[in-house]
Amino acid sequence: MGALLQKAGEAARALVTRDIPLRFEKIPLPVRRAPYRKVVNWLAVEAGIELKRTRAWGWPTHMQIEASSRCNLRCTYCPVGSESGPTGHMELDVFKKFVDDVERHALLIVLWGWGEPFVCPSVYEMIAYAHARGIRMISSTNGHLFVRPEHADGVVRSGLDALIVSLSGTTQEAYARFRGGRLDTALDGVRAIVARKRALGVRTPHVQLSFIVTDYSESQVPPLKDLARELGVNGLSLKKMNTATVKPVDAADGAIPADARYRRFEYGDDGSRVRVRDNPCKALWHNPTLRWDGQVNPCVYDFDGTRVLGDIRHERFADIWRGARYAAMRREFRDDWQGIPICSRCTYAYAGGDYRDIVADTWLFDDA
Repeated sequence: MGALLQKAGEAARALVTRDIPLRFEKIPLPVRRAPYRKVVNWLAVEAGIELKRTRAWGWPTHMQIEASSRCNLRCTYCPVGSESGPTGHMELDVFKKFVDDVERHALLIVLWGWGEPFVCPSVYEMIAYAHARGIRMISSTNGHLFVRPEHADGVVRSGLDALIVSLSGTTQEAYARFRGGRLDTALDGVRAIVARKRALGVRTPHVQLSFIVTDYSESQVPPLKDLARELGVNGLSLKKMNTATVKPVDAADGAIPADARYRRFEYGDDGSRVRVRDNPCKALWHNPTLRWDGQVNPCVYDFDGTRVLGDIRHERFADIWRGARYAAMRREFRDDWQGIPICSRCTYAYAGGDYRDIVADTWLFDDA
């Protein structure tokens, strides 16, 4: 109940100030002058999470939306390259319908799934639509598309609050081993966004360089601050690699950094990941995932879309969120989360895999 009391204290302060101290991957995204209904809903949702109610208290505060399931790269530890099912881009009308259903209570939209969101033809219209309705938005990219002026201009003008640009090496060899793309293209994409922000005299999006540490890129960590400052970004994060996404549960992990600070998971004497007893995930109570095709899934780690809880094209989100399928899965998770395949393989299933701890270090640059 300690966490619940802490949340109650935060909500009490928010009721007075109407400011909600939101953060995502340690990037500050505070919600200023929030309507009272959002503050009260936030408290109700957190209380429901603590109690693990099968019928959710309140409405979700966070939304994961997959603008596209397609990508211009093929990263080693991403399931996109191994998917055999249909792929595509989200239709703008589907996005708008979902936002219309959730806007009264939503605090944050996380605009990515397992594809590159900015290959979606209507992505900037999507961002602008949600931004106009007072919802904070963050997205992630490999940065390659932004060498094209229309993309650099589009993301800066869209109203996006924060953009994570994910790297995996400061040499072409290390970068290509992880992503299969060109490092110089990614860096030039970052420079184009920063240049466009300066040309327009705007502060958003906050651009966060995110470096995923592996055993073959670990030696490249020390000069990263200088690189980030040279690029003119707003911040730098060192992120722990998720090896659990596409590897079988019983397979040995590779590319693990020597420095334990950069390892996502804890390992036993036999080299296997240490499992947790109590899964801290709260997605079923506060964070639905909308796939590119309009289906609602329990979380982003259901990358094959095996658990469909609704379809926003044919249902109201309120009916999905309060419906029998969501209630049944909350009960299933509460009673035996390890019996759910998508839960037993996800990052939360292992010691150290709590999403709140996957960033090893973060620096924010006030002068950017």
